[in-house]
Amino acid sequence: MNATQALIAEGVYGPEFEKQLRYRAAHQVNVKNVLDVLPNPENRITLSAQKDAMGIPKPQAHYAIDEYTRRGAEVSKADFTRIAELMGGTNLRYSAEGNFANNQHITGTMSMGNDPKTSVVDRFGRTHDHENLFIVSTGVMPTAATCNSTQTGLALALRTAQHILEQSNVRTPVPATSKSSSLR
Repeated sequence: MNATQALIAEGVYGPEFEKQLRYRAAHQVNVKNVLDVLPNPENRITLSAQKDAMGIPKPQAHYAIDEYTRRGAEVSKADFTRIAELMGGTNLRYSAEGNFANNQHITGTMSMGNDPKTSVVDRFGRTHDHENLFIVSTGVMPTAATCNSTQTGLALALRTAQHILEQSNVRTPVPATSKSSSLR
């Protein structure tokens, strides 16, 4: 619970609210670990036996946190505890054991690779089974690091677009250059 929510829950309002909020904001720290999840072929989306209203199979997620990630959580918790000790920290609160939520970097489900048996698209996002179908999203990334995947997704999309243009023999326009004057 953050400082504002805690004060409201405690019934603190008015000038005392501002005083307490300033104090707590200057004396609290929130540290978060974001753990790398290694690629695992067992973590995947398949079609389930259940069908939607139109008779199309629903997706079914298969996902498990591996030992590498679980150990990473334990190590980071110990590191955070030690940092708090060194800073004189008190009232430490940790995420619930086994809680690995709050990762918004959506990737996978249409993994990129060379082998149609283990991937959906090739290195340019072309599906292995449809020559004229390209997937341009973070969904083609087989795994995600702890950083945001948006820029990588954009880079992949631009690369795919360039590949499609080259394969179509479409010439891309060259931007006009402007003469810039040097500053003295």
